[in-house]
Amino acid sequence: MLLSSIPLTDTINYVASQTQSIKIPRNRFIREIQCKLEVNTTNGATGPTLSDNGILDLVKRLRLRANGKDIKFECPMAWRYYEQQYIQGTAPQLIQPSTTANATSTGYAEASMHFAQDENNENDIIALLPAAAFTDLQLEADWGANTDIATANPPTINAASTLIRVTLVEAVLTDEDIAVLKSLFNGEAKLLNKIVRYLQITTDNSYSNFGFSKNILTGSLVERHTIFVVDNSIRSDAEYTQFRFFQYSPVKTELENRRWAESQYRNKRTFHIESIVRGMTMVDWKSKGYLNLTKMKDGDIKFEANTNSPTATSYIGIVQTEYN
Repeated sequence: MLLSSIPLTDTINYVASQTQSIKIPRNRFIREIQCKLEVNTTNGATGPTLSDNGILDLVKRLRLRANGKDIKFECPMAWRYYEQQYIQGTAPQLIQPSTTANATSTGYAEASMHFAQDENNENDIIALLPAAAFTDLQLEADWGANTDIATANPPTINAASTLIRVTLVEAVLTDEDIAVLKSLFNGEAKLLNKIVRYLQITTDNSYSNFGFSKNILTGSLVERHTIFVVDNSIRSDAEYTQFRFFQYSPVKTELENRRWAESQYRNKRTFHIESIVRGMTMVDWKSKGYLNLTKMKDGDIKFEANTNSPTATSYIGIVQTEYN
């Protein structure tokens, strides 16, 4: 497989609390869409107190939309940043802007949409995004506002210098690659279709005996669930004490049951990371041969948990990586 980086001229420009987009070229297969966030700020007489995720919270959602309606990737930028830290064993670039009074500075952050099955293996050809197969491909950013990046004394965001720069990593398959794919898929040279979907659910009360019970997304082969817990606008390890994935139909089956802290410790060993990200854990289904939800209906599979008393702004975010 031959890879090439294509920096795009178009940028996703900042407009407070609005969705902005650019067209993505559809020339070749796409392995990765690198999104570099640049946020230029000017502080007041008292410097800001940055939020839990700082400038990452300025991008409420990163979204790739094909054919005007099909979502191929959707995730808050902060959650994708932390997910990459686990998957790739190192944190992507993040430089927060200055918090010094009256200072003007630029913060930088990166997060990527990845369409390969193995994000760390540049020779992996099992899954790529077939851009040429779509009639249209739009990269969207749901922008927040200055109050999203600071809990006190929010800075002024200088819109003219705040944007997302985009670089594509495109792939060209060789004859050898085609032969490998045919050997894997019974003589047909096809690729897996990787999709990332996002589900956000309010935590409205304290629950025991797995009383917090919510439907998860179905209809696909799931590789991974990355779970984030936020309480009072801060990533929290105290809100959820234990969780499980439970199948109610066609046969009642407990698919996975974990205490929150032990799940995080397991992630630390599995992904070889030096420190745990607060308020985050990951369930990797590959060790069980993936979670097959292709024939499941809404309500067949639920995420359930025991929770402590939440604030009015408490929620759980679930990033689901899947194939169909």
